[in-house]
Amino acid sequence: MTGHYTYRLTEEIARWAFEIHIQSCKDWVIAFTNPTAGPWKRLTGLDKNGTTGEVHRFEREEDRPDLVLVSDRNKIIIIIEAKDLIQKLTAEAQIVKSVAVIHSLAKILRTKADNSFWENRSDYMIIAGLLWGAEIKSTDAERRAIFSAYKKALSFNKTENLATLILGIESYRDADSISCGAYLSENGRLNGGLTAAELLASLRLKAKS
Repeated sequence: MTGHYTYRLTEEIARWAFEIHIQSCKDWVIAFTNPTAGPWKRLTGLDKNGTTGEVHRFEREEDRPDLVLVSDRNKIIIIIEAKDLIQKLTAEAQIVKSVAVIHSLAKILRTKADNSFWENRSDYMIIAGLLWGAEIKSTDAERRAIFSAYKKALSFNKTENLATLILGIESYRDADSISCGAYLSENGRLNGGLTAAELLASLRLKAKS
């Protein structure tokens, strides 16, 4: 993403940069996006004929995630919470809110097997994602802190099929370009057997260190 404009790296722009990146990934689709100041939205899926339809409609005042991604090939759903700065994601009130949103949607999606636009996706593994903007790259200490805080706050249980791995995405602005990099709370295999490296490859992201 390039340009010659003066702008501040807002949450919206950080998320938008990642959405553009995801559109180049053949294994993933955006099931939901939550634009700032946008109207309340619906989460969508594809039926067997490739038709898009409603899976869940958020209430106007309902807390909702910032982005939801689905991969039928990998049988994974990523529920993403986003802020313009990593520090905002680690605020205590934000952790409580984000964790509640992730758990709430995970439970809802597990009940949608009878929806023709969702069906067996109700059994997909769910990964919690955290996305932030950065004009100065995050430090290892900041990333360890955010992963530790969310791992303590999240409940990993079979009912919600939530993976223990947490995906961190940094939309880093360098002059006139924004690049997306990934950080993982852990390596190895996910609950469903997919490796962390395979997950990142399907997202066309390189693990940063």
